[in-house]
Amino acid sequence: MTITDICLIAVAAVSVFLLCGNVFLILRHLSQKKKLDKLQKSTSLLLSTVAHDLRSPLTSIKGFADAMLDGAIDNEKKEQYLAIISSESDRLSRIASRLCEQDGSALSGEVFGICEQIRRAYLLVEKKISDRGLSVDLLFGDDETYVFANADACFEIILNLFENAAKYCADAGKIVWKAEEKDNKVYVSVKNSAIVMPENFDVFAPHERGRGATGAGFGLGLYISKKLALRMGTDLDFCAYTEDGKSFCEFSLCLTAAEEI
Repeated sequence: MTITDICLIAVAAVSVFLLCGNVFLILRHLSQKKKLDKLQKSTSLLLSTVAHDLRSPLTSIKGFADAMLDGAIDNEKKEQYLAIISSESDRLSRIASRLCEQDGSALSGEVFGICEQIRRAYLLVEKKISDRGLSVDLLFGDDETYVFANADACFEIILNLFENAAKYCADAGKIVWKAEEKDNKVYVSVKNSAIVMPENFDVFAPHERGRGATGAGFGLGLYISKKLALRMGTDLDFCAYTEDGKSFCEFSLCLTAAEEI
């Protein structure tokens, strides 16, 4: 073997070594980039979730405060609006405290009336529903139904479901709420006529999922509601179906029944 051959072999070995080194660096860079992208995505989702949680009570407070400043309401309405502003301010404080807790931790429970929560949530979205020409049926009468669960989490779920129905209900459609007690359980459900949804459509996915009838993208409300239900030890179920040629969607939540305090 000549010196030239030895030099060529040495050059080839060094080239292979450098190539392997470059491949290793490229793979390491891709791995780090993937981890960074995942971290950025998680951070973005967390910030979006926090913003969504805080925006709801802030929007309600501003809306009712603006209505009072317009001076077009009577004293009875004024008292009602002030009570809502106070209640939403308290809820805002509790939401801030909840956001400081571990995301997967279980939520504490208490006894409260679930029908009253649905009525209170209706007041907060009434204008949106009226603007779209929708109607609402509350099929539980004047009698209260009591449950043992986390009151703030349940109200957040109900409000999110109300807002979701107000956005994506078919034009001039109807939103129907039920609260039925059976076998020591209370089944809360909301149904509305809906736009046609594609098959295998995950309504709880935490990302933009197309555009609804109002032109607005699907937000984080349903994702947050699902997480809250799981933290209460239950689940939020969804089904979409067709009846008499019309599309409907329905969400349901199962809670533990309780006696009035």
